[in-house]
Amino acid sequence: MPTPRLQTRRHVVPLLAASLLAVLGACASAPPSHQAFVVFFDEWSASPPAEANAVLDRAAGAARAEANAKVTLIGFSDPDGSPEANRTLSRQRADNVADALSARGIDPRRFVRIARGATEPTLAMVESRRVEIRIGE
Repeated sequence: MPTPRLQTRRHVVPLLAASLLAVLGACASAPPSHQAFVVFFDEWSASPPAEANAVLDRAAGAARAEANAKVTLIGFSDPDGSPEANRTLSRQRADNVADALSARGIDPRRFVRIARGATEPTLAMVESRRVEIRIGE
């Protein structure tokens, strides 16, 4: 008989997987030449965590490989807080990801920054706190 902890995992993992698929759903409909990456953030933080460095490195490599493609940075927040605070935070997140990509050699003139605030929350709050990096759209 499985332990309660295993039963809990069995129920939570599909929910998290479905939520993550929703976050990345736009990637599936993008043309094959387009690439997308996601950087997740801590609550009320606009700074990418250290764990995001690998994603930022891969995104910068993809952007270098498609030197003429624009790089769209779409910032999101979870629904906690006012709409104005969430838009500001999502903009700061997009700006900080742009700075991180610039530090990795990507020309900032290629960036399109969008702040969506809490307009597209996911099942898991942590997945709502993100910046989507879309290359080639």
